Amino acid sequence: MELNFMILRSLTFIIAKEAMVLPSAILVLLISSSTLIVTAVTHNILRIAGGENTTIYKYPHSLFLKLDCGVYPRCGGSVLTQDILLTAATCFVNCKEPLNTKVMEVSMGDDYEEFGQIRKIVDFVVHEKHTGAKLANDIALGKVDIPMRLGDNVRRIILMKSPPYEPAFVAGWGSISAYEEPSKYLKHMPQHFVNIDECHKAFGPNRIADGTFCMENENSRPFEGDSGAALVVNDYIQIGIVSWGDMKKSYGKIIYTNISYHFDWISDNAKKLYCKRF
Repeated sequence: MELNFMILRSLTFIIAKEAMVLPSAILVLLISSSTLIVTAVTHNILRIAGGENTTIYKYPHSLFLKLDCGVYPRCGGSVLTQDILLTAATCFVNCKEPLNTKVMEVSMGDDYEEFGQIRKIVDFVVHEKHTGAKLANDIALGKVDIPMRLGDNVRRIILMKSPPYEPAFVAGWGSISAYEEPSKYLKHMPQHFVNIDECHKAFGPNRIADGTFCMENENSRPFEGDSGAALVVNDYIQIGIVSWGDMKKSYGKIIYTNISYHFDWISDNAKKLYCKRF
């Protein structure tokens, strides 16, 4: 494989036939030609109800966001680089500058939600075309004050333009049921792709946004507090971001932001956010 190297402000960008490395943490983004299924989107922020207990060593990319500035004080996220995290735009609703007047923290590296490494979120960028009505473009990036320390329990996620179509899992700090307080410990659950026509039937017309897809688990689901969490295949390839669901219309169906669809936006804005001067 031939590699081209470009050095910019001590950042290494590695452009290869199939891989690109992003700022500071040398994130690998695997590139190919096709895109993922495009399907659907609504407005309930989510957390995992049901599911099973798991360990951060299986999902070392998982982040817990505490956001006192926003409408939703709890969110999930993933490690994009040592300085940049990936989450849902909905998580930063009502979060405005100056950020130092509000608590915006992220914890990582432990099964317990607020243990492990703690970092402050000092800046963020929300997709410029994010809309609340259909939750289109529900994607955002955040920058931390101190680089995340990588290891067996904190690892970068891998993004692909053409990911494998295999059983996927989502992990987060959710509740046992829709009526209980969020769990303090990491849980996970499998997700299965749902035909777009089934999602139309479940959520009704005019609820579908480009750059999303629908998945389902009949026995458990993400709930409030899990928006922004990573949907992964093969343990480390992120294909989606938890966006929304409507339990009254369908308990198990969940809409995810499509990573493949937003691949270029993530790449471009991660570089800009890392290099932004304060």
